[in-house]
Amino acid sequence: MIQTLLLASSAVSAILVLSGFVWKIAKAVRSFAEKYEKDQAEANYCRLWTLRQAIVNPEFPLSERKDAGEHYIAMGGNGYIKHYLEALDDAQSCKARANAEETL
Repeated sequence: MIQTLLLASSAVSAILVLSGFVWKIAKAVRSFAEKYEKDQAEANYCRLWTLRQAIVNPEFPLSERKDAGEHYIAMGGNGYIKHYLEALDDAQSCKARANAEETL
């Protein structure tokens, strides 16, 4: 009878120790995942900022600015930069029409 109680208490102790160990590992993994998500969000913000700078920089070729704009919109960028890109497209089409009329 006593041996059975000792065996049962040993089993319960082992289960509690293992569950505590698993709890600590789960807590560490959760903390790591939260830090990773935060870093990803910051990296995406930095990518969007870099793309915005490329789009509005008049020293860059128009084709690179438009490519940056496509990536910007694909990453979820919106707002003023999207309107700026539309204005760039309008300006380019007007310039292309003016060049076409000059060649005629």
